Amino acid sequence: MKSKSVLSCPECKSRLSPVGICPLCKKGYVYSGIYEFLSRDTLPEYQDTAELHMLQIIEKIKKGHNWEDAIYSTVGYNDPWLFAMLTDDSRADGQFLLPLHSGDTVLDVGSGMGVFSIPLAHRKMNVISLEPSRLRLEFAKLRAKQEDVDKSIVFVHASATDLPIIPKSCDAVIVNGVLEWLGVFGEGDIQTIQKNALQDIHSVLKPGGYLYVGIENRIGLKYLLGEPEDHVNLPYISVLNRNDADEMMISLKKQTYETLTYNKNEYLQLFQNAGFKKITFYLPYPDYKLPTLFFNNSEILQKHLASSPEKYFEFNKRSEWFMSKVLLQNADYEVYSNSFIIIGQK
Repeated sequence: MKSKSVLSCPECKSRLSPVGICPLCKKGYVYSGIYEFLSRDTLPEYQDTAELHMLQIIEKIKKGHNWEDAIYSTVGYNDPWLFAMLTDDSRADGQFLLPLHSGDTVLDVGSGMGVFSIPLAHRKMNVISLEPSRLRLEFAKLRAKQEDVDKSIVFVHASATDLPIIPKSCDAVIVNGVLEWLGVFGEGDIQTIQKNALQDIHSVLKPGGYLYVGIENRIGLKYLLGEPEDHVNLPYISVLNRNDADEMMISLKKQTYETLTYNKNEYLQLFQNAGFKKITFYLPYPDYKLPTLFFNNSEILQKHLASSPEKYFEFNKRSEWFMSKVLLQNADYEVYSNSFIIIGQK
């Protein structure tokens, strides 16, 4: 990282020293190479990998195992999709939609196991990897060390709803698969929590800086055709109005519906309300989680699907493929894209 820290003291908001000490409070925040702004039990953790498995993976890496081998031997051999989610660097290909350069400062909010942070560090970015799960940060730090990019990443244990970042210090902020979960990490109205978080992100961006968000479309075609919603595994819940969705969640899951996604127009309004002026939507295929292609409008997508649709849809999803063709011919397909990459410029 650059010698000048962009992290701030959570108590007095002063800029921390390069070694993580507040010049006014004299308090240090670095423990075992990670900036610690949370107690381990402050926030609930969303995890696609159980805590026990994470501990096993970390222990194997500390014993000298390659990080990918450690994941495969623990969970990957039994779950190819999860293995791809945890190891496939193409998940971060959306970064190339941003005009980033070597030396830029990039904040990766909800960085998880480093899926974006580490590829960005390989491009000589100065990366702040911010994550509420200490175990995920420990893994990402070990992986970065194996790949010799750990000196380009500052690992920060903090909440996405309370950023310990100096204003106007970041060239870009990555929020991939995180915005919908912010209600889990705060109290009160979820939309207000999301709006406040986006405003905080806006404040830490330099003038002209970029926000990158990867997220589902609540009225995506797959959901309209009955595929279970990604976050709570219930069909049709995301396409309902919020009150009906809450009732469905309580009735079937005995818990509140804490994640919140939107349609295209709703995202546009949310970003505008947070202060972003220029907002661009991309259509990632097959999905933002494991993208292989990015389209910036339906017309280009229609030409590609017409030439070889089998490249974009699995044959066991023929109904989705058929409806996509119908929508592309008769409607604005962007409205029904399964997910979006949304880029907002300050």
